[in-house]
Amino acid sequence: MNQRIKELESLCWKELGEEEGYYPVFDTEQFAKLIVQECVTVCDSSNYQFGVIFSKMIKEHFGVK
Repeated sequence: MNQRIKELESLCWKELGEEEGYYPVFDTEQFAKLIVQECVTVCDSSNYQFGVIFSKMIKEHFGVK
C-alpha cells in the first residue's frame, strides 16, 4: 500500500469512550473525504490543463467544495 494512504488512514482513527473504557473506531467517511481531497490536490498541482478539468469533475461528482 502507498505510504500516503497509510498516512491518511492514520488520521481517521478516533476513540469512543464508555464507562468500561475506550475503544478505537475507524471513520470511513473521513477516510473517503481525505482520499478525494488528495486526488483533487494531485490534479490541481499537475502541469496539464486536463488536471484542472479532472479536479473539477471529481469535486462535482463527490460534492466537494
